[in-house]
Amino acid sequence: MTITDQPYFLALSGSTLDEITATWDRLSVGGTILEPLAASAWSAGFGMLTDQFGVTWVVDVAQ
Repeated sequence: MTITDQPYFLALSGSTLDEITATWDRLSVGGTILEPLAASAWSAGFGMLTDQFGVTWVVDVAQ
């Protein structure tokens, strides 16, 4: 599990890995990846990043 010092984060779910990967690629430009987008025990794709504006995102593929 990734620990972050951010007081909040935004969660974004997509219906397919392709959809989420495209969004991930756009959000990660100029940002910092905290947890790489990859398959997890609960999702076909899960990741966490902080975008170029300092907003932390949790991104996943909905089940």
